[in-house]
Amino acid sequence: MLGTTKNTHLSEIISFYRQQIARFERIGIGNQTEFGTIVTQSLIDTTKKRLSELQDKRYNLSGRLSGLI
Repeated sequence: MLGTTKNTHLSEIISFYRQQIARFERIGIGNQTEFGTIVTQSLIDTTKKRLSELQDKRYNLSGRLSGLI
């Protein structure tokens, strides 16, 4: 049950990162978010990298869970 809760929270975080990437791309490089953060290619790349890491973690967590069932 704990693994399922972790996977749910991880899915929510992954969703947040996807939304952030879409938001940054919509705002455009060189422009500011409502919080004053300047969108840069580095910011987008770093966010995409973290999203990829989280997706790998979710896959590994799901794989371990399915192996237990």
